[in-house]
Amino acid sequence: MSFKDQQPQKQPILLVECWQRALSYLQFVHTPTLCSLLRVNKMFYGLAAPLLYSSPFVLVKGNAVKWNEEERTERLVMLLRLFLAELDPTLQAELPPWTTEEDDDDLQEGWINDDTTTSTDKKDDRRHLMSTMVRKYFFHYRWHDHSFLVAKVIPTVFGVTEKRDCHNILHTLDRLFLRHNSGSVLSMCVSVKRSTAQLESLLPTLSCLRRIEVHNIEDISESALDKLVDWIHAHDQRFGTLRELQIGGLTEYDEYDLSRDTFMLKLARAIKHLTVLDTKSWTEAWSMVDQLPVEQLERLALEYGGNKATIQGGDFLLRCKRLKILDLFVPTPSIFRTVAECVSPTMGSSPRVFSSPFLSSGPSVPALERLYLSGSLANLKQSVEDAATAFAGTLKILKVTSVSRSRTTLAPSIRWEGVHMPYLTELQLQHDIARELPFSVLARVAPNLTILKLLVNGIESCGQDNNPVEGILALTKLQVLQLLGAWPLTRSFIRGLRTSVEGLKILDIERCLGIELDETMQELSRMEYLWRVGWDLEDISEEVERVVELWKVKAPQIEVGSIGWDEYYV
Repeated sequence: MSFKDQQPQKQPILLVECWQRALSYLQFVHTPTLCSLLRVNKMFYGLAAPLLYSSPFVLVKGNAVKWNEEERTERLVMLLRLFLAELDPTLQAELPPWTTEEDDDDLQEGWINDDTTTSTDKKDDRRHLMSTMVRKYFFHYRWHDHSFLVAKVIPTVFGVTEKRDCHNILHTLDRLFLRHNSGSVLSMCVSVKRSTAQLESLLPTLSCLRRIEVHNIEDISESALDKLVDWIHAHDQRFGTLRELQIGGLTEYDEYDLSRDTFMLKLARAIKHLTVLDTKSWTEAWSMVDQLPVEQLERLALEYGGNKATIQGGDFLLRCKRLKILDLFVPTPSIFRTVAECVSPTMGSSPRVFSSPFLSSGPSVPALERLYLSGSLANLKQSVEDAATAFAGTLKILKVTSVSRSRTTLAPSIRWEGVHMPYLTELQLQHDIARELPFSVLARVAPNLTILKLLVNGIESCGQDNNPVEGILALTKLQVLQLLGAWPLTRSFIRGLRTSVEGLKILDIERCLGIELDETMQELSRMEYLWRVGWDLEDISEEVERVVELWKVKAPQIEVGSIGWDEYYV
């Protein structure tokens, strides 16, 4: 045996950055998986913990499916007590006394998620684990506006009843938690209603700050905004780390914090090297789109606020040379026509005259990878066609939501003639736009599609004689198929999934018509990779209950039950 043969064979090693990118897709979606990764090794602990605990209050508050309001409140109370216990004693002294309950049941099994602990774990072990998470990660990544704690959590912990006192304590908590960990804060939420004086004192320590979310913009004055802009300029000049900005968003009452003030443009221009811009509820964003600094943007979310103004072209997109992710409310059918004509000049009947003064160096189509569209059905149909032409060579994810209802669709109207999107792996159409999709051309247009989600509201059948769903069977690489709505299916279609789509892992047919659970499971139980079948189990008959129990024994590897709307909307 030669010396070379005696040497151990080196196995390929996946870079930590690759693992980080892969695990980022699990945030908010696969919490149990992230919890399991904490215990694999030190590397996975370091990668999973920031994703799982960067926003622990929001994580608990958003889990409305697993816990009722009382259960969520109990966990939020326990979480706040943990954070208070980890504060520096000098910072604790600035708060009023709070109650502690050492023997309460807040640390019951799986308080963050039922899968985080096992039945043999000790309460002290769980407390130590969460204490470690708190010490290292709370407000490390995000400074949220936790106004929802005012209603029940703060009164329970601090024993106060007046709403004003609760808000004062909340403001103090924001300030103290930020001071406690200011040297490692990467992003924070700034409420403009609060004084920016505390930010000025923290400026020397916020050396890692990358993202700012500006909330409570509805009643903001220009002078207050100018102070925040000056602070951003000072931080940019000192550290130069700011890259991301969100203007507006949902309030504590889940309502959009709308602003129609044109001077909000100062915020967008304040950051020198802006790569992510999320305008959320700034309704004047569209009217000032040619003034936005989009040249360095990698991600852009434009206008959620219901702006009624229209725009006749998308010339601004040709300035977004680095754009990878676009989240857009479509104001006009021709929004992507300019970009599409650059890719396919035959679309235009005459030479294109660009209206934007920024295009003197010539147009360049951005290599867009993810596209999220919403708007009226009339605007979306043409936009989806043009977008497929414009970004066919780079697009990986396409999600479209129509916000208006129209039940007159008799035939699919989206025309993807000559379009080929080889890199598209995920397609999601929501509401009536889903009925405009021609199933027969899907395999030709997106042969590598692995995720297909179609949602149509209403109880009437959304099937069309000239657009049978059997066209989906040609998508042989599908792994996730969700047909949410009254889609007419047959047993032969289910059999076709077993024979043609062998790699299918998740199938959601919860409200589909024409099939029974028993015959469905008979066809699917032999699929090698299938582990989840979505089926409505509310108000079911005894016969269906018997079928469910039967298949738990015959095919224990397949979970049957409602998958839930929350997983669809992720």
